[in-house]
Amino acid sequence: MPLTYLKIFKFNIAPNPYIFTPSQPLQLHSQPKPSRIKTLEQYTFQQPQILSSFLVTMAPRTTTTLANNTNSVVKQASLSSCAYVTFLAGDGDYWKGVVGLAKGLRKAKSRYPLVVAMLPDVPEEHRKILVSQGCIVREIEPVHPPENQTRFAMPYYVINYSKLRIWEFVEYSKMIYLDGDIQVFDNIDHLFDMPDGYFYAVMDCFCEKTWSNSPQYKIGYCQQCPDKVRWPAEMGPKPPLYFNAGMFVYQPNLSTYHDLLGTLKATSPTLFAEQDFLNMFFRDVYKPIPSDYNLVMAMLWRHPENIDLDKVKVVHYCAAGSKPWRFTGKEENMDREDIKMVVNKWWDIYHDESLDYQNTFYLSFLINLIRTMAPDITTTLANNGNTLVKQASISSCAYVTFLAGNGDYWKGVVGLAKGLRKAESKYPLVVAMLPDVPEDHRKILVSQGCIVREIEPVHPPENQTQFALAYYVINYSKLRIWEFVEYSKMIYLDGDIEVFDNIDHLFDMPDGYFYAVMDCFCEKTWSNSPQYKIGYCQQCPDKVRWPAEMGPMPPLYFNAGMFVYQPNLSTYHDLLETLKVTTPTLFAEQDFLNMFFRDVYKPIPSDYNLVLAIKHNLHKIQQLWRHPENINLDKVKAVHYCAAGSKPWRYTGKEENMDREDIKMLVQKWWDVYNDELLDYKHSTTVVASSGYDLQPILEALFEDGGGHCFTTAPPAA
Repeated sequence: MPLTYLKIFKFNIAPNPYIFTPSQPLQLHSQPKPSRIKTLEQYTFQQPQILSSFLVTMAPRTTTTLANNTNSVVKQASLSSCAYVTFLAGDGDYWKGVVGLAKGLRKAKSRYPLVVAMLPDVPEEHRKILVSQGCIVREIEPVHPPENQTRFAMPYYVINYSKLRIWEFVEYSKMIYLDGDIQVFDNIDHLFDMPDGYFYAVMDCFCEKTWSNSPQYKIGYCQQCPDKVRWPAEMGPKPPLYFNAGMFVYQPNLSTYHDLLGTLKATSPTLFAEQDFLNMFFRDVYKPIPSDYNLVMAMLWRHPENIDLDKVKVVHYCAAGSKPWRFTGKEENMDREDIKMVVNKWWDIYHDESLDYQNTFYLSFLINLIRTMAPDITTTLANNGNTLVKQASISSCAYVTFLAGNGDYWKGVVGLAKGLRKAESKYPLVVAMLPDVPEDHRKILVSQGCIVREIEPVHPPENQTQFALAYYVINYSKLRIWEFVEYSKMIYLDGDIEVFDNIDHLFDMPDGYFYAVMDCFCEKTWSNSPQYKIGYCQQCPDKVRWPAEMGPMPPLYFNAGMFVYQPNLSTYHDLLETLKVTTPTLFAEQDFLNMFFRDVYKPIPSDYNLVLAIKHNLHKIQQLWRHPENINLDKVKAVHYCAAGSKPWRYTGKEENMDREDIKMLVQKWWDVYNDELLDYKHSTTVVASSGYDLQPILEALFEDGGGHCFTTAPPAA
C-alpha cells in the first residue's frame, strides 16, 4: 500500500480565552514497503540531468490547479499557492533583517518562498544581495495616505501604508506577512492551512509607554492578561481585540485591495498608521493566534508568565534597541539575559554560511519543489551566486493573452490554450483579464489550464480616444503585461490567434529586442496611410518602391497581435508616461507600441503571425491576392484570425473574402483543435520524457518519499 496522508485541523484550548491554537497537520503513515529505488536526494545530487528532464516533463511552472470539481476555480494559485512576504524601503540597513529572515525560513525548512515587496528607492546592491539569498524581489509603488493620515507616533510609520500593496499579489492564494525585524526559529508553514476567510495575527501588548495615550494603558488593562486588571463596566464596552501588524496571515485579493485604499481615504488620523488601520479594517474577521507566532520584545518583561521561550516560533525585534544588526545592549531593557540570548540566536542564523542560498541548497530546495509539485519558484541564481536573475522561474517564460468583457472572446483563448498543448509547448498561458470578465468565463479558462491574472484597465488620455474601431481603446490595458516581472520573457498572443506548431524557440532569441511580424498595408483599413495611397507595402518593398520625393522610407511597422518581449517595471512606467503625451493615432496601442519600440524592433517571419489580411496574401495553391509569394501554408506556425468575419467561433462565410477555400480550411483547422477533447486540460498520469530518460524511478521515489501526495503531470502550456 502506498503512503497514506491525512491532514487534520483542530483547535486547542489556549490559556487566553481569546486565542485558538492551530495544530500542525497530523500525518498517519502506513507501513512503508521496502524501497527498491533511489531516494530523491540521490537523484538530486547524483543524477541532476535526469531530475532536470523530470522537471521539464512535469511542466515546471504549473500555477493553476483545479479542485476535484472542475467547475471550482482556484484563481491564480500554484500547487503550493502560498508564500511568505516582507516589506523593504529605503537605503538603510533593514536589508540585513530580510537576509536573516530568509535564512531563518530555510533553517526552519519552510517549503515556501519569501517575497520582498520593495519600494523603488531600495538600492540595486541591496536587491542583488536579497536575490542572492533566494528572495523573490518584487518592486511596488508607494501608497501615500491622505494628508489627514500623516500624524504618527513615529514619522517613518507613514511609509508603512505601502504594505497594503501586498494584497495585489493575487498569484498567491494565501500569504504570511513578516516584518523585516522578525526571525523565524521554527517551521510555521502549517499556518497556511488555517481556514480561509479570516485575518490571523497575534494580539499586541498595551503595557509599554508607547501606548500611554490609550485607555488600556491608563487603567493598566492588557488583552494579553485580561483577568489581571479587568475592564471596568463604567468605561463602556470592552475595546475590540487589537493585533500587532508585524506578522499576519491573509489572502491576497484585488477587491480587498481596492477597498483598503478606498477606506484609507476616509479614515481619520491614528498614531500607529497602517497597524491601526488594518485593525479597524479587519476587525470583524480577525482571529488571534498565540504569541509564539509573533513574540514582541515587551512580552518578555511584561507577561513572562505567558511565554515559554523553548516553544516560541517567531521573535519580533521591535523594541527600541533590539534590532540585532544594531544591538548594543545599552537601551532600556536590552541588558536582559533573555534579550541577549534571542539576539545571539538571530546572529547565529545570520552568520551560518550553510544557510546561504547557494547551488548546493538550491538542489535540496528542488527536492521540496518536487515533493510538493510547487513549481512557482520565481527566483533562480546563475552559477555565480551574485548574478541577479530577477524574479525568474525555473522556466522563466510564458505565453500571455488579453481578455476583456463578457463577450465570446473566451472561446478564442480556450482554442489558443489547446493549440499550445497540441504543439507541445513547455510553457504556461497567462490570461491578463479585466475585472469585467464574468466568473463563469474565468472558470472555463482555469479548467483549460490557463493562469488567470486580473489586471486593472489602462485608460488613455482624452486625446487618445479617436480610433479606427471604437473598441480599440480598451487595448491599452495590454500594457499591464509589462508588469508581469515574475517572468523573464513572454510571448504575447491575441485571443484570435491559433498556434499550429511549436514556437517555444522564440524565447531563446537574444534579449534587448522587441520581436514581431511586419504588418500589411494593403487593406482598406489603412486607406489613410501614405503606404496604402501609393500602393507600397513593407511585405513586398520591391514591388512598389518608396518614392524619394516622399522623404525617408517609413520605419518598419509590426502587427501587435503577437510579439516577444521582456517584462520590466521600468519599461512599464515609461510606457504609461509616454502614453500621456502621445498624439492621437487610429490604431491605438498598436501604433503606440510601434512608436515606443521603434529602435529595438526586430522583424520575424510572417509564419509566426499570419494575419488574414496578409493571408488574403497567402496560399501558394489558391493565389491569395495580396502576397501569396511570401506564404507557404505548410510552414505557417501561428494564424491570426483578425480579418472581419474570420473569427472561427463566429464564422459564417458571408463576409467579404470569407468564402475562400483557404479561409475555410484555416477556420476548420481551428475548430479541429477547439473540439478535440484529448486536448482538454485534464489530470494525466502519463509521463513522456522528451530527453529519453526513464522517469518512472523518480515517480516511484516521489510516491515513496513524498508524504503520500498524489502527483500528476501537467500538460504542456498549462
